[in-house]
Amino acid sequence: MKPQFGDVPGWIAAIATVAAVGGAWIAANRLVNIEKRRDEDVEKGAAIELVRARRAQAERVAAWYDRPRGYLDATASPEEREKSWAAFVKNGSDLPIYNLFITFWYWAQDPEVINRRVGSTELRRSLGPGETYEILLPPHLANKDGRKPAWWVADIEFIDAARVGWWRDAFDGKLTESEVRIGFG
Repeated sequence: MKPQFGDVPGWIAAIATVAAVGGAWIAANRLVNIEKRRDEDVEKGAAIELVRARRAQAERVAAWYDRPRGYLDATASPEEREKSWAAFVKNGSDLPIYNLFITFWYWAQDPEVINRRVGSTELRRSLGPGETYEILLPPHLANKDGRKPAWWVADIEFIDAARVGWWRDAFDGKLTESEVRIGFG
């Protein structure tokens, strides 16, 4: 007996069925890959948004030097006022910050002189939304002629309302997540 290979229409139908199944498998595989990439993009976007949200409050806290605005008492002479400088920290966010540390640095632009921390580190327990904290530069550190101490900078370190510690570098202004030094609040 001779084997039966079928007729031409049967062969065409069988080949078309195999091709349809293969094409459907390829299309389904491509769709799965497209959906995986979309999910990855959404996750990356969510992670980026989470980092932005996490930094949002901390980015609104700034420090700078300027003339004192009320720190000196009424007994200070006009000359003392003219030669005085203060560091300011402003919480421009809508939430309080806690455990605010301010550290004075002398920024030596001369390579022969080492950048060094001077004075004591100042601690303030909290700074409310929109508040500005002013601390007078110690008199022995201020310039004798009253010019702005261009080589003075201040590091700030604090805890935001989400209990995340932050440090703003005095020299480049870069904001970095930091270890929390002491308890919250």
